[in-house]
Amino acid sequence: MGEERAAGRRATFHHGDLADALVAAASELIAARAGPDFSLREVAEVVGVSHTAAYRHFAAKADLVAEIARRGFVALDAAVRAAVAGTSDPRAALLAAGLAYVGFAEARPGAYRVMFLAGLCDHQRHPALIAAASAAFATLVDGVARAQAAGAVRADLAAAEVASALWAAEHGHAILLLDGQIRDGEQGPVGAPPAARRLLIAALLDGMAPRR
Repeated sequence: MGEERAAGRRATFHHGDLADALVAAASELIAARAGPDFSLREVAEVVGVSHTAAYRHFAAKADLVAEIARRGFVALDAAVRAAVAGTSDPRAALLAAGLAYVGFAEARPGAYRVMFLAGLCDHQRHPALIAAASAAFATLVDGVARAQAAGAVRADLAAAEVASALWAAEHGHAILLLDGQIRDGEQGPVGAPPAARRLLIAALLDGMAPRR
């Protein structure tokens, strides 16, 4: 019965649509379970297709998760670029980039949960994921370099080192927020301490200001 229902729905998918549907369904499961705690067969059932149809697009669960992560980094990079577009003040641009970063994690918790899984960092199996992650980080490095050139950020450190510090802090804030360990403004679990993302990023940038 299940196979007949799957076969009936499979015809409604056009080329590429099924892969998108599997990615969307898996992302929702990841967001709900705070991690990739599912099987490829389960994702296929959620979408309404046979597991063999799912395997035609993703040979293993890790490949599906890697694709979610790849798309996540591409979307993150686009969100950051859009946030800083037209901003002439390099410090303001870094602040906007940081806010966009945390905002992305809130908007796309499923993708964000798996974007940094160590097991996916396989250059041979998932080169597109590595490339997307590298591109997203390069955007932040470029922003730091511009801020250094303008005298807004200390230049005695490599731009990549400063960018890593910013990324790490923003990542920590995002994860604490998603896990309900901190709350942003009036949102979040009762009892969780408030945490202003703008304050965090501004404090980091102030701490990285050139030494007088």
